[in-house]
Amino acid sequence: MASTTTPSSQVIRLTNVPPTLPNIPANFPLSPAPGKLELLLNANATYLYHKFTPFTNFHDSILSSVLSNQQPFVYTFVDQANRGLINQLPSTVKSLLDVVSINQDSINDVVRVSKFLVSSWGVQFLINQAAIQRLAPFDETRIYNPASPLLAAVQPLTLGIGLSSLTELM
Repeated sequence: MASTTTPSSQVIRLTNVPPTLPNIPANFPLSPAPGKLELLLNANATYLYHKFTPFTNFHDSILSSVLSNQQPFVYTFVDQANRGLINQLPSTVKSLLDVVSINQDSINDVVRVSKFLVSSWGVQFLINQAAIQRLAPFDETRIYNPASPLLAAVQPLTLGIGLSSLTELM
């Protein structure tokens, strides 16, 4: 006689569902109460925001054995958004930086472009740009400046003409 299987014998038991959180606050109510989720979030914010990494480890370039291609080159976790370099400076220095239009985003752009230029993809980019520039029709324009991508990322060199200046004109 053949054995019969019931639907309950085919159920796969899941463990750790729902996923357990590492920090349960001491004052966490066991019954339904307002603010229960907020208590869990505040106690486990760092764990939840840093659980997954956005960084890659792709090695698909000729120079990747020598130079790193780990992206993103600049990343800020959600809970660390207001902990930048500029926010730690005194207010007088912050006001001077506002005059010349330097903010945390422009610093991040310079760091991001700098890290790209020293990666294997960045070195290949600079080599390609230098080779393409040599094809220019005039001798005066055949010289390539490898610092030009970095100079283009620096906002103060735009003489204050940026998005904020353009919106004021409109």
